[in-house]
Amino acid sequence: MKQTVDVLLYMGQFEEACPLHMAPTTSTTVMLAGDVLSVLVMEAKGFTKDDFAKRHHGGYLGQQTRNQHDEK
Repeated sequence: MKQTVDVLLYMGQFEEACPLHMAPTTSTTVMLAGDVLSVLVMEAKGFTKDDFAKRHHGGYLGQQTRNQHDEK
């Protein structure tokens, strides 16, 4: 089997806090924790807008980074 990641952060199994277990309550909080870790890694590695543009070349965010890069 081909390995596709270096690190896996297992967030566990959980139920949504919503009494109906439908509204994304717990899951959005778990995703925010993942976002925080991503930002910390970006800062630790010195990830720049140019780095972002190389890896996110399509869509709105890619267009924004290209526009900023072209203005330099």
